[in-house]
Amino acid sequence: MQNRNPIEVNILIVMIAQEGNFNRAAERLGITPPSLTRRVASLEMDIGVKLFVRSTRSVALTAARRLFVQESSLSLSYAERAWDLARFQGEVDSGPYRVGYSPYTHSEVLPLLYDASPVLHPPGDEPSGVVVETENSLELVEHVLCGRLQAALCVGPITDNDLWVQRVGQEGFTACISRNHWFRAEN
Repeated sequence: MQNRNPIEVNILIVMIAQEGNFNRAAERLGITPPSLTRRVASLEMDIGVKLFVRSTRSVALTAARRLFVQESSLSLSYAERAWDLARFQGEVDSGPYRVGYSPYTHSEVLPLLYDASPVLHPPGDEPSGVVVETENSLELVEHVLCGRLQAALCVGPITDNDLWVQRVGQEGFTACISRNHWFRAEN
C-alpha cells in the first residue's frame, strides 16, 4: 500500500461493511461519498482486487472483501486494545490504580493481583502501580461506585445499573467497574 495509514484503511472498509452502503458509511466517517469512493477505488487498484460490487442501493460481498473485513476487524480490535492498555498504564503511572477483592476470592487469583502490586517512589511521593485491598463484596461495590476503587473482584452475582459486571471463571466471582470508567466508555 502506497503512503496509506493501514488503520485508516481498515476503518473505511469495516465501516462500509457494517453499513452496507457507501453513503451511510461516508456519513458515519464524516467524509463525502465521492471521497470515500475514490479512496476505496484507489485501495482496490493498489491491492489488485475488487473489494466491493457496488449498485446504486447497496454493496455486495466479494470473497476478497470478506477476508479483508475479517482481518481488518481483528486488526482494529488489537489497535483498540493497544490504546486501552496504554491508557491503563498511564493511569497506573500517574497514581495508584486501586483494585479491591473479596476475602473469599480464590487463592489462584490473588497472586495475579499481588504481582501487579505497588512500586513505591521515594518518601513523600505517591505510590504508583496497583494498590490491592480487601473488603466484603457489598463494600467493594460501594467503593467502585463512589470512585475509591477503579475495579473490584467480588463473590456472587452483582447487579447495579451503574456498574459494568462480568462473571470471572467457574467459581462465581464477578469483576466490576464503573459504567463511566474510560475503559467502558470506549467499549
